Order: sequence, then structure tokens, then C-alpha cells
Amino acid sequence: MDRRMGSGQLRAAAEAEVKLAAALLTNGAASRALCRAAALAAGVAGWTAFDDADQHTAADHYRASIRLASRAEDAELVVYFSAQLAHQQISDGQPYTALRLLETVLGGTAAGAASPPTLAAAHTARAHAHARLGDPTTHARAMNDAHRALAQSSPHDSSLLNAWVDTACLWIDTATHLVHLGQPHRALDHFRSDCVTDRLLRGDPRKAVFALVHEARAHLGAGDLDAAITRAHQAVDHLNAIQSRSAVAAVIALYKSLATHQSTTSNTGIHDLRSRLDSSPLPGRV
Repeated sequence: MDRRMGSGQLRAAAEAEVKLAAALLTNGAASRALCRAAALAAGVAGWTAFDDADQHTAADHYRASIRLASRAEDAELVVYFSAQLAHQQISDGQPYTALRLLETVLGGTAAGAASPPTLAAAHTARAHAHARLGDPTTHARAMNDAHRALAQSSPHDSSLLNAWVDTACLWIDTATHLVHLGQPHRALDHFRSDCVTDRLLRGDPRKAVFALVHEARAHLGAGDLDAAITRAHQAVDHLNAIQSRSAVAAVIALYKSLATHQSTTSNTGIHDLRSRLDSSPLPGRV
């Protein structure tokens, strides 16, 4: 699944796949192969709904995916979409719920059969929850688990689902978590690393939007308003290449934070940012 360009027009196609799979399951024998295909369809639909800022529908699809993957006895899909559901729950203000889910999954038999990149994704979700709860020590342990899992991977472990999980991704996620933990200077050190810069230059505009938004927040936390405004404008530059309501919402939320800090010298940059957002092709404008 290509996550780089956002959900865009993919959501309707993903929802159609879910309906087709549901009809086949209703009218025919629920073989493991069919359950696996249905689980994958539901999980992809969950991601498109999440990226489309539809939290409730995303959660429903992810839960359906996990149930179907369990019926198919597909540990990889169980762990992968449990991690995605956990991220959705965290984004929806439910980090404790996410941790309970992840503790169950990572402590079960599925974790032993999942690939290293998928396990790394699950540990990163754990770290995300601990960061939102303001626990730097447990966050660091979870990220160490993610790096250890990824270090065990080989080329055959990569799939269409987990191909995005790499070292640069873990560094970007760590930087984002450090912003949540109120450690902007450490976050900026991670954002400035070569592997992060290289990853964002490799044609991943959706990831770039979120990374730039969080880097801007790190600059804001470090007291550098001008640098924060610059990163915000760079994030808007990438919006034209993707179709993602969640990305637009993230940039709008950043604008609102910047607007509360504006000064005489920063007025032009912030007003220009608002003008650019007002012309955004997606709804949810300032």
C-alpha cells in the first residue's frame, strides 16, 4: 500500500473492496485465504478513513481487519493492523486503550510469528502512547525495542504493508514523540539527522508534511518562531502533491499555534501561511 500520497481518491475504492469481501464471506465458504483478503481490504480501508480524518470509521475497519486476520490465522496482519488501530486510538485521545491493545497483541502468539518490521511498527505505537502520556523512560524503552526488532529484519521481511518501516521512519517518529514529551531541542537533533533528511527527499510528501509540522512545533518550543514559520510554509509546499485531510488538518492546527505567538516581525509570514491554507484544495480550512 502506497502511503506517500495520502488517501485521496483511494478511499472509495478501498470501501468497495470491503463490501465485495463482505459479500463473498456472506455467500460463500469463509476460507483462510478469503478471510485474509478481507482482513487486508478492511485494514487498507481503515487507513484511508484515518487519513481522511474519519476516526470512527477507521477504528471500525481496523477492528474488523483484526478479527478477520485472526480467523485467517495470519499473525502478520493481526499485529500490523493492531498497531494501526493503536495509532488511531492515540490520535483520538485514548493512549491507555492503545497500550492495553498492544500489550495483549505483543504478549500473544501472533507477535512471535510477525515480521521484524511489523513488530517494530507495533513497538513504535507503544512508544507513541507513552509519549502522549508524558513518560520519557518507558517511551525510550519502547523505541529501543522497535530498533532491536528492525535490526533483525532481512529483505524478505519487507511487504507492501510494512515497506515504510525503516530506520529513518523510527528517527522521525522518535523526534515527533520528543515534541509531545516537551523536549524540543532533542527533537530537533533527530530531525536534523542525515537519515531523516534523506528519507524526506526521497519522494514521500505525506510523511514530509507531518515531519515538517512537528519540526515546526519543536522550533516553536525552542523559542525560534521564524524557523517554525519556515517549516510551516515548507509543509504547505508538500500539500499540493498529496490528498490527505489529516495532513491539511495538521498544518491548520500548526497555523493556529503560530498565530498565538505572532509578533510584528512575524506577521507577514503567518498571514501568508493563512492565505496559502485558504487556497488548499481540501476542506477544513482555517
